Amino acid sequence: MTAMEFFNALKAYGADVLLLAAAVSLLTALLKKTVLKNCPNKVYVFLPFLIGLVIYAAYRAVATWSIAPLSTDIASTVEGGLGCGSVATVYYIIYEQFIRKGKTALSLSPVLGGILPDEKCEEASAELLKGAKERPKEELTVFVKETIVRYAGEDLTEAELEGVVQAVSTLLAALNK
Repeated sequence: MTAMEFFNALKAYGADVLLLAAAVSLLTALLKKTVLKNCPNKVYVFLPFLIGLVIYAAYRAVATWSIAPLSTDIASTVEGGLGCGSVATVYYIIYEQFIRKGKTALSLSPVLGGILPDEKCEEASAELLKGAKERPKEELTVFVKETIVRYAGEDLTEAELEGVVQAVSTLLAALNK
């Protein structure tokens, strides 16, 4: 995937999500280097999504001066929060692939690193990226789950598997828009 394809994927989100995702990305990086530096790598996969939910919920509550985004309009808040986490993850991948290492080929290895064994990350990443292009959005989650189960084996609990599948599916859907 080229840099332009990354930027085209980001067009699906509003300016608020894109700006908040930058804050999520910076906060995630800061937490990884300070408070959470001794956590297992699996935590880092979910961290942008969790922080995205919290920041987007706070943003919506302040913007509307009510608690409606946290109660009656929770679905929109969760959608925006997951969008923030997805875009923050895309920002991280862009940074890792194009800026820090100078690579031009896309890889999900930075995301899958804490989930799959290191020797399987690149292979799984290539399969997920290729397979995501060939599948409609409805089949993407099933494909991602089957692929991750095949590469992870018995190493993941059901809750971890569902979380990883949701995170990777959301990221791939954003990249394929």
